[in-house]
Amino acid sequence: MSNKKGSTSSALLLLSLVILMGLIFYGQLFQGNGLLVKGKPDKCEGYLQEADSLFALKLYEKALNSYQNVLDCKPNDRYVNAQIRECTENIDDTFQRTFGGTERDEGRSIVAAHDGGYVIAANVESFGNGGSDVHVMKLDRLGHLDWRRNYGGVRDEKANDIIRTPDGGYFVLGSTQTYGRGEEDIWLLKLNSSGRKSWEKTYGDSKQDVGLRITHLKDGNYAIVGLTQSKGNGKGDVWLLKITSDGGVIWEQTRGGSEWDVGMDVAETEDGNLMLVGYSQSFNPSKVSDGWVMKIEGTVGDSTLWTQTFGGEQTDLFTGILASKDGNFILTGNTKSFGNGAEDVWMLKIHTDGQKIWQKTVGGKGKDLASNILQTSKGNYTIVGQTTSAGAGAEDAWLVSLDASGGFLWKNELGTQKMDIGTAIVETADKGYVMTGSTTTDKGDLDIWVLHLNERGKEEH
Repeated sequence: MSNKKGSTSSALLLLSLVILMGLIFYGQLFQGNGLLVKGKPDKCEGYLQEADSLFALKLYEKALNSYQNVLDCKPNDRYVNAQIRECTENIDDTFQRTFGGTERDEGRSIVAAHDGGYVIAANVESFGNGGSDVHVMKLDRLGHLDWRRNYGGVRDEKANDIIRTPDGGYFVLGSTQTYGRGEEDIWLLKLNSSGRKSWEKTYGDSKQDVGLRITHLKDGNYAIVGLTQSKGNGKGDVWLLKITSDGGVIWEQTRGGSEWDVGMDVAETEDGNLMLVGYSQSFNPSKVSDGWVMKIEGTVGDSTLWTQTFGGEQTDLFTGILASKDGNFILTGNTKSFGNGAEDVWMLKIHTDGQKIWQKTVGGKGKDLASNILQTSKGNYTIVGQTTSAGAGAEDAWLVSLDASGGFLWKNELGTQKMDIGTAIVETADKGYVMTGSTTTDKGDLDIWVLHLNERGKEEH
């Protein structure tokens, strides 16, 4: 009997050992298949590598998701938790940045970059080759500097506009005194996606010729508008050029009389013609500036389909034109003839035949100026410029918003107790804005100024 009991005990012991070994084996199998923990170690490491790569590319929202996946495997990892905090802080994309040196440096134009962020064209005196140089910088969407480049020679070069090109690069339009044929020529720079110069062109003759705006046309070509003293009939004439994507001139035309006539902006109509705005002294008996708008045939530019001037007894001018979503056009500028103060923001909506739909002025008792206008994704209009009627200092940047009918929505002043200027804006993905311009430093010089603002033009802290 005792031998039988011993055999039974040995068998039970052996069975227990077999079951235990089985549990260990299957436990390891379950763990390896993710049934006992949420992720395999190698999968967890893959999430971490992916997260670090996304973080290095500043894609913080995507990186945050990947780091959170890593936490399923490493819930108490200090590095991962620190990276999650860093991502969360960076996702708050509000910012205010200044760039510059000891001289006058000004942001002039801004465009949304092809790969996210913003590209700014500026004029700088603090660094470069001499006088004023063109300076272009790329910021990411959090305002961090990706790259910056200087362009210019020993004399003055200035930027007035920047637009994207379909190949991932940019056109920068302005003027040059160093290059070209005359006293000052239109200067067009073609940059690649990294800001390196692909080519440059000058347009002009012996006197002053300046490019102020460039727009991309539906046929793949471009229209440039500005001022010429080398050509035309008077002291200064509107100069309009149509060029190819490689800078070749398709045609050029001047418009004007015996006095100063300047083209400030150009837009394309639905029928492929061009709407041009600026100001004219030639068609007012008092020789003061009137706001001037004309429609020009777009194929060869040789005929004016109609022309209109708007204004009063004092100086009035248009600085911008915008094709509105209803097929009409919004004109913006500055007026001394109408409004409340020394000079007010002036806004007109016109039909494609030039007939006025409505007219608005915005401003106080001081000087209130418009530099740039955009139509938002909601269909409203936002104007950027500067004001002495309100704000914290002698002159503040300001944003003004009107609805599609010209009804006032809001305004906001931005700046310090010194001079601050807004020159251009773009709308952001969160329906806010990024504005560029210039701000006065503690030492009294001007720096390039870039701000991210909410949908009511305010800074968020």
